[in-house]
Order: sequence, then C-alpha cells, then structure tokens
Amino acid sequence: MLDSNTILEVKGYLKCEDYSHGILSQEWENWPCGTPIIYSTADMDKNRGSVDALSLMAPSQRAGGNWLNRTPSSLIVPVNMKPLKKNHKVLTVDHFDFDKFVRLREYVQDVGGLSLVIEPSTGRNKLVDEIRKIGNTFNYKSLFYYSPKSPQQLNGKDDRYICVLTFLDLSYCVPIFNIRKVDGLGLSLSGTTVKASEHHGRLFRIFRADFIYSNFLDNIFVTDGVEVNSLVSIPNDILTNMEGLVRQELKVGPEKKMSASAKTKSPKRERAYDKNYSFEQTMSEWNTTHVTLESISLKTFDEGNEVVAVSGETTEDEAAPEEMTEDEATPSYYSTASYNATWQSPEITSSDGNEVPDSSDGNEVPDSSDVEF
Repeated sequence: MLDSNTILEVKGYLKCEDYSHGILSQEWENWPCGTPIIYSTADMDKNRGSVDALSLMAPSQRAGGNWLNRTPSSLIVPVNMKPLKKNHKVLTVDHFDFDKFVRLREYVQDVGGLSLVIEPSTGRNKLVDEIRKIGNTFNYKSLFYYSPKSPQQLNGKDDRYICVLTFLDLSYCVPIFNIRKVDGLGLSLSGTTVKASEHHGRLFRIFRADFIYSNFLDNIFVTDGVEVNSLVSIPNDILTNMEGLVRQELKVGPEKKMSASAKTKSPKRERAYDKNYSFEQTMSEWNTTHVTLESISLKTFDEGNEVVAVSGETTEDEAAPEEMTEDEATPSYYSTASYNATWQSPEITSSDGNEVPDSSDGNEVPDSSDVEF
C-alpha cells in the first residue's frame, strides 16, 4: 500500500526522503505570508538561492490548486515543528468510523498528521456521510479546494481504486499568527489509483477536496481583524458530487506502459471543473447569515483562451473533454469561478483555549500501531 512520502507527495515533487518544515516570510506565488511548507533538506543545504517548496494543503481559498512552487530560500523560515517524516503514519482501514473521531483528533494534535486508506466499496460508500458529521463538531468549516477530474480507469487487473484521508493539525495547513486561538484540523480527501500513485511517487487523483475545520475565526478567516478567507458553508451539491466519485467503481482498462517518474518541473496549477455543477444552487447556499453573495461569474478557457463567460449557471458549451491522458494532471481546458460577497464577523462563542505548546520539546509521541480508527 502507499507509504507516507507518496501520500504527502514528497517522492514525486521534492524527490527526496529527508525534508524540513518552514513558513514563508512573505506572500509568494499566491501562497500567503506564513504558509507552512516542506522542502528538501539537501536542496536547502546546497544554497542555490531557491528550492522546490510543497504545500500539504490549500493554505487559503485563493491558493487552492497551487501545491508546488520554486521558492527563494530567503523567503523560507525554518520552524521547529514535529517532523512529519518521523511521525506521519498511514493506516489501512475498512472504513472511517466517526465514533472514533475524538481519539483520531487527539492523535493528530499530538503527532501532526495521520492518513487513512480505504479500499472496500462498503467503506467508501459511507465516507461522505461520516465527513458531514465532522463539520458538526466545529464552529466553523470551509471547503478550501475541490477538483473533480476526468474519468479514469484502473491500469490492469491488479490495480485498485482507493480513498485517502489525510488529517493534519492546523499548523501544517494554514498560516498561524494567533497561537492562542488554534483549535481545529485540516482534512485532504482524495480518490486515487494505486499503481500510478506508486509509479509517480504522488497521488494520481480522480478528485481532491481540502477541508478546514476550526473553533475560532482567527487564523482561518480573520487575521488582525482583516478577512483573509470567506466564511462560506460547504455546498451540498459539491458533497453530493463528491459522494458519487467516492462510491464509483472504476473499470479495468488496457494496461499502459507508464512514462518516467514525476516530472522535475513544477506542476501546472490544478483547476476545479465540473460540467454538472450548479452555480444557482451554490449561490442560495452561500447567502448565509455571515455572507451575502452579490454576484458570481464563471469563465472557461481552452489553451489559455477564453471561450465562454457566463454568470449564474453553466451552459452546454462548457462540457469538458471526456478523456485525459495519464500524465495530464491538469487539462488545458478549465474553468475559473469568482464571486463578490460582503462578510460580517459573527460573535465568537467558543473559549480562548490554551496556548499551543512548543512542538519541539522532544516528548514521545503516541504509537499509531496502538490506535484504531
């Protein structure tokens, strides 16, 4: 089954086994100041002026889809976080049981991160329902990124379709400026095929969704009284679409000879696109107590040229191509959505919580072999 460095995409993008943690001292390539990143320790030691830096989750709603950047070394501040290369574990389970979420959350807070791999259809069929329950345990939640891709096939009879849930403590996900108000986690959910993922050293995804959960507005939605992300509900039609992708059974296609391992250059920015997506329904859901949506627009591009621009809902002209070659992580045909909204900060009813302890204290972390999820 897939190992930690494949699920975190260290093998495919950073091409190393030893990596370090850092944060950005200023905004870079749509990553906000303070974005937590990982980078090759050996590349940084070579002092070449820049290194490939990888974001494990979408650090903001605006930065969704931008996972890898060639980043000036001068902008990276090393931090003494608990190293995921030592503590991140991968567990293969039959299903995700929400009744054990409290224990899972405690474990993630202790070690930094944990990934669950689910293959059986019986476990995948219940997955989205269990994820809905997670949102009910936090004051605030948001979908930072969602990208369904073109239909894929299994690469031979020995290939498998699995779902991977990676839970990360917030300090590994988003910029943290107020350590007294950190109480939550990030969840990256992906559907992927095993053989291509093993070959490329990164998840070869059918879809990806990044969720952020928090009991505080600070850090996630507000920094020093300034809105940094929009407080919007997770649209039900996206969850329904995701449920269909999670439940699907991929057909076995002809076994393909895979190309060389992951490309050395930075991947294209991924774009979310779903030809069945209903913006009309989304607008009704985004008009919540705290957000008033004023307008929304959709633009569709082909090889960088705008071919369609609409507002309110999609049109038949926007159908995406039905097939995508194996190495096309991002099609040349994509859509972007934008909206204007007014936002008002609600009262924070949760407690201030305790200050986050220093994660570099060297204390022993729990053994994941003793944890059942």
